Amino acid sequence: MSVGEFVGRRWRGRGKVVVLRGVLNIQILINIILFNMTIKEVLELGDEETFTVQDVSFKMILVEGGNFYMGAERGKRIIEKGLNWTKIRIDPTVQNYDEEADDNESPVHLEHLNDYYIGETQVTQELWQAVMGNNPSHFKGADRPVENVSWDECQEFITKLNSFFPDKPFFCLPTEAEWEYAARGGVKSQYLKYAGSNNIDEVAWYWRNSGDSYLSGPDMDGNAEKNRQDMEKNHCCTHPVKGKRPNELGLYDMCGNVMEWCQSKFSDYGSNPDKNADRVLRGGCCTSYSIYCRITQRNCTFAQYKGPDCGFRLVWHIDTSAFH
Repeated sequence: MSVGEFVGRRWRGRGKVVVLRGVLNIQILINIILFNMTIKEVLELGDEETFTVQDVSFKMILVEGGNFYMGAERGKRIIEKGLNWTKIRIDPTVQNYDEEADDNESPVHLEHLNDYYIGETQVTQELWQAVMGNNPSHFKGADRPVENVSWDECQEFITKLNSFFPDKPFFCLPTEAEWEYAARGGVKSQYLKYAGSNNIDEVAWYWRNSGDSYLSGPDMDGNAEKNRQDMEKNHCCTHPVKGKRPNELGLYDMCGNVMEWCQSKFSDYGSNPDKNADRVLRGGCCTSYSIYCRITQRNCTFAQYKGPDCGFRLVWHIDTSAFH
């Protein structure tokens, strides 16, 4: 078989699928096939990898693979009855109990992921500018997350970004499982409500703290229009990345600032998505209530939607077996 016939082929090493792009390096193939090495070992990749495009650098953080329970549940209703009384209580001993969990966050289920890298931060406006030559964001700032980009436009960005690194594994959006696993902290997870803390103010820009002053009052008082007006008057907006505490893996803004597009189509857990299903969004944004910034909160919309609440984060796949 000629060298050219190898290009684009998939090879398995230690159970892991590697997609080779660009000019083939024969030594890499030898190490993978004959010496049972992974692509990470062959390329001598570390726990962090830095990439540069047009003098703009960004960092990717290793997420070690493993098993985790995805989703959350409010708990089962337990009815206790006496002679003249009935009491209903919630059993908090269920896996991934969260009293604020939505119905679409269940059932909690076991997921397995292999190693991958994920962006230390959301994609910034300066990186988007370097790759695409424009800046569509509503809230301008080189070190703020790019927003006002659709899922489709993210795919265009990724295609162009990959062209800068033809001899490397490819960038893409995270699957929904990859996003949640990384937000939880991977193998270092401390099982927190938000990405890095149980106190949302420590790790996220959201409706209370993203404006000129700290907004008080009920988190959700049923008056959406009043809350929207309060946020506008308070100039709630996105903030530069890395302005809050990172999570266990050193990832910033996994909750709040902008919602993040995922590769996955939305469906109930355990079922297959429809052909024309919406794309998943995760993490909440600078105008979200705290309940919508929880790690397990799920959102979705059509792939052409774009607004100042939507951005994204990159994944760098050194193992493509989990990609779909």
